[in-house]
Amino acid sequence: MAHTNSTTNYALPQFLPTDKPAWLTDINGAFATIDTAVDAAKDAADAAQGDATQALTDAGNAATAASTADAKGAGACASIADTFDPTTVYDVGAMVMYNSLFYKCTVAVTTPGAWTGSANWARLTVEDLVGGLAGNNIPYVPGDPRTIWDFVESIKLDLSTLFKTASFTSAPLTVNANGALNVTAANMNIAHPAGYTPVGIINIYSNSNDVVFKNFDVRASGGSSFGIVRNVGNSAATFTASVVILYAKSTYIA
Repeated sequence: MAHTNSTTNYALPQFLPTDKPAWLTDINGAFATIDTAVDAAKDAADAAQGDATQALTDAGNAATAASTADAKGAGACASIADTFDPTTVYDVGAMVMYNSLFYKCTVAVTTPGAWTGSANWARLTVEDLVGGLAGNNIPYVPGDPRTIWDFVESIKLDLSTLFKTASFTSAPLTVNANGALNVTAANMNIAHPAGYTPVGIINIYSNSNDVVFKNFDVRASGGSSFGIVRNVGNSAATFTASVVILYAKSTYIA
């Protein structure tokens, strides 16, 4: 008999002392199976390297967008009021910025010290700021970026809302053995949050070890292509895919 037993995963020949190997069927077949498995592993490694490179690029773009937005916000806020200084005294009517919010002094601060909150300060709304700066005699013209109103509106963003993440999970999907599946944003149940622009994929994964992801694009929406799923296994795979996307406030994305 050529070989009595076979390995569990790839059915490679395993011999007993009484077996007589048949080179053309036993050994040639085994090498062909090994060659196919090694090639599939190489493809999976290449795909993983491509995904890692894209993730680094997306992360770099997100960091650049964050730095630009932070610089815009800091510069605009500094042009209206200085940051609260615990070593300074303040007269009634003085304006400061504290924890990214604007305040007006209502009771004079005669002794330098830590922030005293409502005992000396009243928080200013956008309307308060517009009224306080109206002495420049710049009229309110909606949509005109030269007016005080639109200037203040452009910098009133709470920096804690600059970024957000959202997670999405697909319904069960099936991909054939050693096959590929074009996945759409609709398959992934993706609905980008209003007012935010996707800037990168933080993580993407599935519940199947045989599934790898290639060429995923976070800008996709609706029925447009989101990416390709490849099955490196020897049988069809039914799986769910999950993705975590990083978003930036659209107002600060060029």
